[in-house]
Amino acid sequence: MTEIRGIPRHQLGHGQVLDTPFPTVTAAFYHYATCFPENVAVYDLSGPPRELTYRKLAERAQRLAQELRRRGVMPGQRVPLVVKRSLEMIVGIWAILSCGAQYVPLDGGIVPEDTIRRVLTETQGHVVLCLSSTKHRIMDLQTDRTIILINEFGSQETGVTGPEYVNHSTPDGGCYVIYTSGTTGQPKGVDITHKNVTNLVCLPPGNLGIAPGTHVGALLNISFDMAAWEIFACLCNGGTLIIRGSNWEEALQDVHVLICTPTILSKYHPADYPAIRTVATAGEPTTQSLADLWARHATYWNCCGPTETTIVNTMQKHVVGDQLSIGKPTPNNKVYILDRDGDPVPIGRPGVMWAGGLGVSRGYIGLEDKTAEKYLHDPFSEDGSEMYNTGDIGRWRPDGSIEILGRVDDQVKVKGFRVELDGVTASLASAQGVFRAAAVLINGEIHGFVCPLDCDVAAITQHVQKQQPYYAVPTHTHVMDELPATANGKINKHELRAVAVATTNVHNLPIPAQPRNVQLNVELKAQSSMSTLSTLTEKVDLAQELPEKHHLRPLRGLRHRVFIVYRTLFSLVGMMNIAALTCVVALNINSRWFGTITAMNLAMAVLVRQDTVINSLYNITCSVPKGLPLWIRARFAKIYHLGGVHSAAGVCATTWLVASTIRGVICVKVICQGHQRSSLATQVISWLLCGLLCVMVGSAWPSFRKQHHDLFERSHRFAGWTALGLFWVRTVLAINDTRQDELSIGLAIIRNPDFWLLVVATCSIASSWFFLRKVNVHAEVLSDHVVRLHFDYTVPVNGSFTRISRRPLLEWHSFATIPSPEETDRSKGYSLVVSNAGDWTRDCIKNPPTKLWVRGVPTCGVMRIATLFNRLVVIATGSGIGPLLGHIDRPSCPTQLIWSTSRPEEAFGSKMVGVIREKIPGAIIHDTKLHGRPDLVKMGFAMAQTFDAEAVIVIANEKITKKIVYGLETRGVRAFGAIWDSTTIPLAARQGIRVPVAAARFYSQSVRPLAYDLHEPTKPRTDKQKSPILFLHGVFGSKKNNRAMSKALARDLGRYVYALDLRNHGESPHDPRHDYAAMAEDVADFIEGHGLTETTLIGHSMGAKTAMTLALRSPDLITDIVAVDNAPVDAILSGDFGGYIRGMKQIQDANLTRQSEADAILSKYEESLPIRQFLLQNLHRPAGEKAQKFRIPLDIIGRSLHKLGDFPYKDPDEVRFEKPALFVRGTKSKYVPDELLPLIGQFFPRFRLIDIDAGHWLISEQPDTFRRAVVEFLQKPE
Repeated sequence: MTEIRGIPRHQLGHGQVLDTPFPTVTAAFYHYATCFPENVAVYDLSGPPRELTYRKLAERAQRLAQELRRRGVMPGQRVPLVVKRSLEMIVGIWAILSCGAQYVPLDGGIVPEDTIRRVLTETQGHVVLCLSSTKHRIMDLQTDRTIILINEFGSQETGVTGPEYVNHSTPDGGCYVIYTSGTTGQPKGVDITHKNVTNLVCLPPGNLGIAPGTHVGALLNISFDMAAWEIFACLCNGGTLIIRGSNWEEALQDVHVLICTPTILSKYHPADYPAIRTVATAGEPTTQSLADLWARHATYWNCCGPTETTIVNTMQKHVVGDQLSIGKPTPNNKVYILDRDGDPVPIGRPGVMWAGGLGVSRGYIGLEDKTAEKYLHDPFSEDGSEMYNTGDIGRWRPDGSIEILGRVDDQVKVKGFRVELDGVTASLASAQGVFRAAAVLINGEIHGFVCPLDCDVAAITQHVQKQQPYYAVPTHTHVMDELPATANGKINKHELRAVAVATTNVHNLPIPAQPRNVQLNVELKAQSSMSTLSTLTEKVDLAQELPEKHHLRPLRGLRHRVFIVYRTLFSLVGMMNIAALTCVVALNINSRWFGTITAMNLAMAVLVRQDTVINSLYNITCSVPKGLPLWIRARFAKIYHLGGVHSAAGVCATTWLVASTIRGVICVKVICQGHQRSSLATQVISWLLCGLLCVMVGSAWPSFRKQHHDLFERSHRFAGWTALGLFWVRTVLAINDTRQDELSIGLAIIRNPDFWLLVVATCSIASSWFFLRKVNVHAEVLSDHVVRLHFDYTVPVNGSFTRISRRPLLEWHSFATIPSPEETDRSKGYSLVVSNAGDWTRDCIKNPPTKLWVRGVPTCGVMRIATLFNRLVVIATGSGIGPLLGHIDRPSCPTQLIWSTSRPEEAFGSKMVGVIREKIPGAIIHDTKLHGRPDLVKMGFAMAQTFDAEAVIVIANEKITKKIVYGLETRGVRAFGAIWDSTTIPLAARQGIRVPVAAARFYSQSVRPLAYDLHEPTKPRTDKQKSPILFLHGVFGSKKNNRAMSKALARDLGRYVYALDLRNHGESPHDPRHDYAAMAEDVADFIEGHGLTETTLIGHSMGAKTAMTLALRSPDLITDIVAVDNAPVDAILSGDFGGYIRGMKQIQDANLTRQSEADAILSKYEESLPIRQFLLQNLHRPAGEKAQKFRIPLDIIGRSLHKLGDFPYKDPDEVRFEKPALFVRGTKSKYVPDELLPLIGQFFPRFRLIDIDAGHWLISEQPDTFRRAVVEFLQKPE
């Protein structure tokens, strides 16, 4: 067919015919290495910044290629490249290609073990190229492949330069193999040649205008073919490749050309990255708004193409306002849209899309039948080439561009992952009791349909979860009597869609009409036609209600609070000592046994805290096979409660010593059977020891230890070492007192068991000092709050901690380790995160150390138990993220994270947060500054149920840990979290460690705890905990005025009134410690710490702002509030706040649709262009409205106002305080102008306003009027 409706054939589906300037990608690269040798080729931001020029990159690649050839790598072979994003990754690619071999890229951090095995089998080679940090992925497979580490071939000169570069690649030779993953069968390796790649990256528009000096971002995972577009389009055209680290923004600031998916691009605004001038997206459909946005600021290419046709084979340069299209074929490529008979379809009629031309790959590795099915002879070409069935349904537009309509097969994308719906259907159908099944994608979610009606949905879901990854498990499962069928007897999925809409009430689910004129060959199945980047995880409903707790309350308390493992171990040791006491009394044993039993308990108490013993116990218990029943593994996971043995043995040793000493005094005057008299010196030493041990046991009492932690540490450090010395003196004296005359003192000591027990205890205590040494430290300051310290002398096990010090005789600090040899580029290495938790840590951040003292060996902690489980949820608050980082970086099982902290990126650095999001894309990072205090029990339960986790591990302070663990375990979820008494960190009494305690501080943001006065009513109508009033004050002289008002309210309302002094955050809003979110956190801690319920908040000025912040962030803690002369935002801090609000109201009333018109109005009041653009892009059309409205993003307004500072609320569209609120303002005050009343209504829809004829200090000016207003409101808040 030469013409279709007047459009010549060469313009319909045939790209421009051009000659490629280079036959291979290596020829192109070495051309630029010769012509521009000193140009920067790679700038690596994945760690400390590094760069390589084209000359140095070529030389390193040549040197590594020499080694590969020496190890037998030949042209045509395939070499697995198991790496992470880094400069070494680029060196490895060019080295393999220079040998004429084909690289198989695998991300060493996330690639499944089965995929590695399959690649090793199919490549049939004997060499694997990897990094020191990914070497373990190959070693764990116990393969006989030769492993070559790229790191070992550094910057040494090769002597090979310019025209002498060795290049064995050929145009028809293999370039790379991309393994596309599906949920059925095995991954398929797509065989891409040099000719395929150069046809895209060396010709326009695929080269994206890249030339020497152009910076190109390397953002994507190497396992995806779009990463090859980044690398080759850059280095085959002389550009500079910017390899990102965890901080995307840092790389994007310097990038000129950006290649990514629309999902990634949607996270960034072009105004923030002015350097970007060209953007190309593929991998999934883009949106009109995203394309228009970026097309205004840069050249935007909308691209499409399956992996099998070399990244993309159609591109469209988007013009603002034009209809989206995937464009036309790229040069030397062809697209055919055919009917079921293989004939081209007319313009506008749907058909199956086939791809031809130079971009078509060679097929699938080792899958000849699949290749023969998918790759057919191209009947429209005379050169004998093949065409590929993309499986997409599309149609021609009159301008020759292509419109994609859907898929001919059932393979779809869910949350960025490729899912074959027929595989999901097969899993559903294989469940017990299922007769027929089907799976349909509706609005991004998979719906499963099964029959007959008596199917067990829970059992079916559990069955599918075992066979499919989480993203392929149906979100909804519908049980039907029978599945509807089409005329030809196949399942009618259009009717199933209608059933889903009707039964689940899913909004906005259009039911597309089935095309009447389309008869496609549905047996032409295909892989997805788009490159894929996985960034999302399964949707979690964190707001779902918690189920009721199991068992009656008394039984719950006994099981989960009284009979915990810690107390069980304590009781067992106690009962053993009671048995020993029974034997002593019953058998009248010689008194020297008192000393022996004391020494046994002492040795036990110390030994169970010794590093090697702890590690041995953990290694034994955590080596339990994961295949055992969960209840067995969960019991072994309680190993971190071994502190019960330590505490019990310490108490028993003290008890035996005191009893022995008292008995010795009594037996001086009374003859006691079996008692051997002791000398005066022995008795004096014994009493001193009794005193010291009693002080240690008493100061270790939990309530005392929490309130006087510093005293506890000092007393334990002094008393512990002193007691050890006195025990030696006492033991020697006691042995001398009881030895026989014919025995020498030395021989008596050697024969006495007390001596050897004391030797064991002493060696246990001193053992860690045997490893005392000063080591090098590389400090990486992540923020003003956090520094990461890197060490290179060992590699600890995941879930361990180590001790560091600057003054080893005076202080020691324990921190969780993160095994990371790749960070130090050595075979050994780990790091730890130090957060601002006191003077020592603060100085460590401000003055990063270069050397530190360490002692002992890294010791196992609670995260070590992670290896016992198959799926895990971890929960952390604040700096509790530190112990989790090792597991996050190298997880032992699929893991999900909930991290609650204030300002995570500001406090811990965007790099750390970026790493967490990269390793766990679905991690919930809850910013308490923006979103308030979360219900971690509810969130943890929802995450555990959705993720199908076997266990939850909590790293937080004692109070939060107890609350979460109890809340989850009483609802049937296995939860683990070490508290003070169960922690594996050796106590200072024995080891001299000073543990940072900031994680347990109630008032971490303040300079001191909250002070308060309690005003009691003369006739109480409630108690101190139920329905109290919290009166918040703190500015200047407000305390005096508010104290009198508090007394009056307590009297009139019969309620207890707590008058809280907020001056722990400074005297005024101008104090640098002034932080409403932190103040609200303090008040919330006060409410929870005192067990207050149904609380009323009253606040004036600064206290009002704090009350509003807490009410909006944690509404569950508050019943109602009274805000006195303040508002959610400060009008007086803005140059013209009222005008700004009037401008936005004018935009709304005018129903403007053009941004330029709206911007003209808004620019009169807001000078910030980026903020105006952000606001104006939020014009939207609410449901049921004909005209567009302007959404007021109040959080952005707050941040944009002059000198306003931090805005402590989240988006008002997401948060409300739906309970009663009273706003009292002074008519002579300027803090609450009328313009702010609509905004108050946004946050407090049930607010009532009362005006009092007074100024800002209306409480003191009109106390009776204010009191009557408050009493009336609280007695009848509605």
